[in-house]
Amino acid sequence: MWKYVKRYFFFAVLAGLFMIGEVMMDLIQPQIMGQIVDDGVLGLHNGGAGDLELIWKLGFQMIGLVLFGGFCGSFNNIFVHLSGQNIGNDMRKDCFRRIMTFSFPQLDRIGTGSLVTRVTNDITQVQNFVSQFVRGMIRTSLLTFGSIYFIFRLNREFGIIVLCAFPFIVDGLCLCLKKASMKKHALGKIQDIARDSLRKNVAIVLQDTALFSDTVRNNLKYGNEIATDAELLNAAKMSRCKEMIKNLPQGFDTVLKGAGENISQGQRQLLAIARAFAADPKILILDEATSNVDTRTEKEIQAAMQHIMQNRTSIVIAHRLSTIRDSDPIVVMDQGKIAESGTHESLLEKKGKYYELYMTQYAGYAT
Repeated sequence: MWKYVKRYFFFAVLAGLFMIGEVMMDLIQPQIMGQIVDDGVLGLHNGGAGDLELIWKLGFQMIGLVLFGGFCGSFNNIFVHLSGQNIGNDMRKDCFRRIMTFSFPQLDRIGTGSLVTRVTNDITQVQNFVSQFVRGMIRTSLLTFGSIYFIFRLNREFGIIVLCAFPFIVDGLCLCLKKASMKKHALGKIQDIARDSLRKNVAIVLQDTALFSDTVRNNLKYGNEIATDAELLNAAKMSRCKEMIKNLPQGFDTVLKGAGENISQGQRQLLAIARAFAADPKILILDEATSNVDTRTEKEIQAAMQHIMQNRTSIVIAHRLSTIRDSDPIVVMDQGKIAESGTHESLLEKKGKYYELYMTQYAGYAT
């Protein structure tokens, strides 16, 4: 990181100097305002007689300070962004050159999405850090120590009180940072999970089923390449699609066209559930698995889902409440936020969002 900073250190120094100018103008203004009120308006040092000439004089001084502070702030922003943008540009170029030296196995192992994230989002975060460090850390530090200095000039006793309170403020900030660090550490643990391990332990059944132009057998083995014929047969039986596969022209060896265009949507969903059964995951995610099928097929899929969800952690995302009725807990989302949570019975008793949705689906009206 330092090698990139050194290239544009001159811009960073200029940004810092202009920041000092902007902060100094902010710190001086309250003192002048105090003079305007005390001497110009109240006349505390002139027997209670105000001084209009002093008000005009100090007023113009304040206008000058504001203009100069704005000038310094504008140039500070210019040089901060010059530093950040140039550092980010150089890092992206070096990152791209490094990626071009990767072998195909390395590219497959790292993944396209991860590489794109490194070149875009991660480097953008570095740019933001540079900007926030100058605009945030340096400005905050200057304002803090400058304010303490002027407080002591104004009233020494009050300054001592502020200094005594300062450790408590620092402790509060440290506590907040510690909590944020713990959340980041927990997220880091999730991100450190190996991709192979994640795929082995998690299975997903989506609303739009992803099948391949291959045999039914190979589609079912996608999540578990070493699955035996007996395990595939059991997966088909448990997912209520054994008879459906049996009625296909070549059974398990029937080739699916396109994304399964030669079978119905409901049959595709049942095959997706069978594939999840064959994978035997520890965590199962069902995302609107019954949204695009008729009522009869929905009942078959729900029966299959009840089997596959046994003895494993299951996350079910659905608008049809019949799919999640037995889940514990049920979490109701509204406008991207958690509206309420609980069991089916407790949510009905609350008569909130879940109750309204339930009445709409099963009673034909919402209360």
